[in-house]
Amino acid sequence: MQEHLVRVPTSYQNEVIFAVFFCANISTVDLIFKKLDSYHGVNRVDLFITSMLTYHQEWLKREINKRIESNSS
Repeated sequence: MQEHLVRVPTSYQNEVIFAVFFCANISTVDLIFKKLDSYHGVNRVDLFITSMLTYHQEWLKREINKRIESNSS
């Protein structure tokens, strides 16, 4: 599972762990889901599959440049 873990946000509720995993195929998603669900003390595992990502590169470049410029001043 570690090779698929992308991030675990730190600011969330004490009784909830939110983790983001990246997998190339559904069978790996299923294995991770079953492993998480099998841990003692886990009450519930929810699965969300992202089917499409959109990157707004021009906007991102503009925002990065703005912040660089504001830090340089």
